[in-house]
Amino acid sequence: MRCAAESSAVAKRLKPFSFGPFSLAKLWLLLSVLALACAGPGLRPASEIRAVTYNTHYMQRGLPGIVDALKRIDADLVALQEVAASGSSVSAAAIAARLGYQTVNSSAYVTFGQNSWRLAILVRGQIVGRNEIPLGRSRRALRVTARIRGRQVTFITLHLTPYVAGGLDLNRRYSALRKRELRDLLRFAGAPRADNPTVILGDFNMLRGAPALAGLDEYELMAESGYEDADGGWLPCNDDTFPLESVRQQAPLPWRWALPSAITLDYIFVSTGLEVIDVGSVPSEASDHFPLVLQFRLPPP
Repeated sequence: MRCAAESSAVAKRLKPFSFGPFSLAKLWLLLSVLALACAGPGLRPASEIRAVTYNTHYMQRGLPGIVDALKRIDADLVALQEVAASGSSVSAAAIAARLGYQTVNSSAYVTFGQNSWRLAILVRGQIVGRNEIPLGRSRRALRVTARIRGRQVTFITLHLTPYVAGGLDLNRRYSALRKRELRDLLRFAGAPRADNPTVILGDFNMLRGAPALAGLDEYELMAESGYEDADGGWLPCNDDTFPLESVRQQAPLPWRWALPSAITLDYIFVSTGLEVIDVGSVPSEASDHFPLVLQFRLPPP
């Protein structure tokens, strides 16, 4: 994964800057495509696995863009949130059929009429176990144990309560909901163990580095859990996953210039013993989130 690691490192060094019309997003997209091309599945060692988490925004912008983004990433495992479903028909099945994955879907966690949102995990390999639980009042977590190229790994995906446009007091209450959801999640996942490789990936809707005094410090629950943030490090060197351009355009001056171009809402956490080789977001207009991609190495069996 040297090529991918080097491209990620270059992109992270350039991340705070923009070069006129040739934006960093375009540069990172180019580097990402080159990296993924030189580290395709046929060239990855058996001990290395690529996983991606992607909030699909209930496929509002159509399935073709989602399929194209995932085809370029070419992951061994795909965790999806806000998967659109109508009755018993879940759109993840169409994605899996197009790209050659097996798929597992969760129960609905947001419902409106005959339509709903689901979680989905797509696997190139053998699915050997699955279960799910409710989180807090209305969210869910989906767990799949898969055998990928002869190695068994557990993956858990989730979509926590979002932020809302309603001021600090209301968001403190929503943060409290996320903390309750995270406690349920961590009981479900269990303590990280070297003999049980586990990856937790999804849309956490929390902010890394949010001040504890503001009451928005749910990230600390994950940081103290023993699971490692695969994209952890000093801000602003992490890979953001949620662009704010539309928010910035609507914000009044001078707040428009104070807002960052993107923030991180999607995370990947790994258990003890897993070696993170590379991690980064890949810009795509197929959803309101960017996919977050992890390349990791399993310990010797």
